[in-house]
Amino acid sequence: AGCIRVLTNMRALMAMAATLAFVCQGGAMNAQTSKFCSKNTVQSHLSRFRSYLIPSRDSRVSLSNLASRASRVHQGYIGREASLREVYRNRAAKSSDEGSGEGLVAAQELLEWLQRSYGGNEEIGQSDDVPVDADIEVRRQEQGLRGVFAKKAIMKGDVILRVPLSLGIFETDRQETELDATEPSYWTGKLACRMMQAMFGPASAESKHWDLWKRSLPQEVILPATHYSDEDIFLAESPELIAEYDHLRSITSRIRQALTMASTRNDKGPLKKILGAEIAQENLVDMPLNGQDSKMHGGLDWALNIASSRSLDDPDAGHFLVPGIDLFNHAYAPVANAKLEKEIGMFVNEPKKGIVRLIAERDIAEGEEITFTYSRLPNEPFLLYYGFVPENNPFDSVVLYDGIRSVLQHVTGDRELGQQLEDEAVKRILFGLSRPDGGGEVYDEDIKLEPHYDRLGMNRGGVDGRLIGVMLASIQVLDSKARISEFLLERVRERAQSFSTSIGEDEVELRSLEAGSPQSQALRLRLDKKVICQSALSALEDMEAANKAKDESTDAAVTGKDEEELFLD
Repeated sequence: AGCIRVLTNMRALMAMAATLAFVCQGGAMNAQTSKFCSKNTVQSHLSRFRSYLIPSRDSRVSLSNLASRASRVHQGYIGREASLREVYRNRAAKSSDEGSGEGLVAAQELLEWLQRSYGGNEEIGQSDDVPVDADIEVRRQEQGLRGVFAKKAIMKGDVILRVPLSLGIFETDRQETELDATEPSYWTGKLACRMMQAMFGPASAESKHWDLWKRSLPQEVILPATHYSDEDIFLAESPELIAEYDHLRSITSRIRQALTMASTRNDKGPLKKILGAEIAQENLVDMPLNGQDSKMHGGLDWALNIASSRSLDDPDAGHFLVPGIDLFNHAYAPVANAKLEKEIGMFVNEPKKGIVRLIAERDIAEGEEITFTYSRLPNEPFLLYYGFVPENNPFDSVVLYDGIRSVLQHVTGDRELGQQLEDEAVKRILFGLSRPDGGGEVYDEDIKLEPHYDRLGMNRGGVDGRLIGVMLASIQVLDSKARISEFLLERVRERAQSFSTSIGEDEVELRSLEAGSPQSQALRLRLDKKVICQSALSALEDMEAANKAKDESTDAAVTGKDEEELFLD
């Protein structure tokens, strides 16, 4: 047991060291790109990507540590790449087993049953007056994965699928304010236990959809927390990914231990502590808890990964699974042609009285696959919770600062403010950002906006508007004469140079890897970060050149306001 603890701590320390290498130099942990998210979207996805290792400001680790470690990991793949390729080709086939045989037939039967039973408004007692008559079918894509396609043309605004939430599975049956005081990160365990009880327990005979839904699910779902190695994760060179991966591994291990104690010793104390009394009081279904059987259909890892990759979430109702909706694949506009509508808000106390609809967002041609956007999140949570890195993700981002204090430290440079002066500067910055005119001298002690300015960075569309505001305020508070573009250029260069390989090298290696393998997913994530950095570097260097030329010709620098407008554009 002592040896196991030592090895476990070594693995955690290795992950932490790679993470701190970037974070301690002013990097940050990225949860979502707030510039493009509505308030409700940000709130509803907090629990999907919430836990990070935030080091003390006194810690200092060389930025080169992450790059050197990733380089060693990269070299380690050379000797075992060929053998791994066949293994992951087989695993990918298992994950897509949903696209053939019994799984494909069950998925089609499930859709037909839902449309037949709940296609009109009279069956579910809701306010809908448009019946569902979209003719859809489940079949394989050209890439071999399962998808839902239109058998005939669907008009914009048509309801493609309507599912009452009484058929779904919720992580809790109670109102959010009555939830047990458990760690929110354990939501996958709660949802997985409830799913197993519903699909494999005695109550599964109450409705036909339970059996159809269960048989439509894939035989294996490959997610990083249960299937990837540390080397696979380190290959991405993403501090955000490493930290959250380590957290999820820990969560999965604790859920496994609690269920083992409950099943072998009839000790439900640990289960009650982490999943709450609501789950501990239920009759848990027997399932494989360890080994390869746990990863296959009906096992614990399988159930956790189904809950993670196929659930929807709502700020009031928490996480929940809905039959039929999980058959549709993800895409971004303009490829995505449908949108998901959830009617839950008016049924907070009894969320199962709500309804979910999939509606055509544009005309859909016969034979076209029907897709919708799962969420507006960066690539890290997509890989960790959904199992893939989406192509051309417009919401992927590179975090440059972990918050206001990180920006302040960069602006001050070698000058030490001290804790008291730093706190005062943060207060003044927050006050300025909270007032349209930025004026006044009275500080409101109730203003608590600092968490709103966490994880400041950039994405494919430009620099986060929050970062521009914080930088402008920091420069004004510290009475600095520097330009925003100077600080941003320095930070982006630092982040770009932290990678161990070039864009060209990554592209060559990516072509040699099996599509869908852990290495290819990690490499795609790393490549997308580099592309964002490279685009930002080009724009910032052009801006700096223009600013210097203007300084030389007019002897007047670009004002802060002009620069802000240019960046926001």
